[in-house]
Order: sequence, then C-alpha cells, then structure tokens
Amino acid sequence: MTLRTCVAALCFSAAIVSAQTYEIAPVFGVMRPKQSSFLGSLPDNNDKRDDDTKLRHGQGYGVRFTLNTRGYYGFEGMYMRARHTLEARVNFPGLPEVTRQDKVNVTYGAFNVLAYMMPPRERFRPFLTVGVHTQRYGEPRFLEWTQGSIRTFGGNFGGGVKVTLSRHVLLRVDFRDYIGGKPYDLIYADESRFGGGLLQTLEGTVGLSIGF
Repeated sequence: MTLRTCVAALCFSAAIVSAQTYEIAPVFGVMRPKQSSFLGSLPDNNDKRDDDTKLRHGQGYGVRFTLNTRGYYGFEGMYMRARHTLEARVNFPGLPEVTRQDKVNVTYGAFNVLAYMMPPRERFRPFLTVGVHTQRYGEPRFLEWTQGSIRTFGGNFGGGVKVTLSRHVLLRVDFRDYIGGKPYDLIYADESRFGGGLLQTLEGTVGLSIGF
C-alpha cells in the first residue's frame, strides 16, 4: 500500500469518527415483569401450581453507551441491574405450607439500534429502538430453593426521547419491552400451556446523558 493510499485511508477514517457523537448516560428506573407470566413451582412441592413462583417489580440502575451517526441512527450498549422480589409457595410433603420471599439481583446487558425521528442538533429527538439482550437472574436465599441462578436471552424493543439541556448534556427518557426465556426451569402443572415459554419485562428509565 502506497503512502498516498495510507494517508487517504486515515483521512477517511478520521472523517467517519468526526461524524459521530458519543454519549454516556447513567440511568435509573423501574423494571416490571408481567405477572401473567407464571414461573412455575418448586420441583418438591406436593401440589404444583403454575403461579407458585412470582417475580415482583423492582428498581434498577445502570448506564447506556451510545454512538450516534450524523444521520438518523445510533448504536447503543446497555448494562442494567435491578433488585426484584422473588416469591415462592413452598408445600413440601409432611411440612406446613409457607410462602418465601427474598430479594434477587437481575442484571441486563443489551445491544440496540436507535432510529431517530429528528435530525441531529434538534432540541427534541424522539426515537424507536430494537435490540437483543441477556438477563442473569440471581439465586434467592432460602433453604428450599435448589434451582440456583440462571441466564436467559431474548430481544427487546421500545422508544424514548432525548432533550438537549445544554451543549453536552441531554435528558433522556426510555421505555423498553424485554421478551426472553423464563428463568429458573421450574415445574408446571400444565406443561402444554405454560411450560418453558417467555417472560415479558417492562422497563421505564430516566437519566442524564453526557455527549462528547
């Protein structure tokens, strides 16, 4: 490769980089699993009900890293950690029935594509987004639990808006719908209806984005 070609390639690369805007945004919000998505029953329960185990909504916090093009698109990585309440009915043979509750950490990692509805430098930039993600569900701390922790995968979609507050600071509001595999591999009384399947989690977050 000649020197002239190398210089041209470097200039082209610099032009691409200069055409992009980076953002980092600490965010916080609420993650709400859909309660109609039954998680199943502990394997040792005497009588098994599909709604024996539930995952309650929790508060979450995390960070979004965004790379915007000069046009109407952006690429975003996200890490989020939420603190959910897991509730499980325990009905082992020969023992009184009890309901256990404990906090579990659920971590989210995602990669999304953003499609903006307004061009750069507009004060309000609504956007739509679609992407893929992974979720790791932590293990609750009570003796009857033998399922451990688990990681699932899925896809998500949603939208939001970014509002320019100053040259380098934006307010952003996001709404996402995560659809992934059901966690913990529990037992279902009606496997044909509820076995396996998907868990839907709704997310709403707000944060300040620093652009540079």
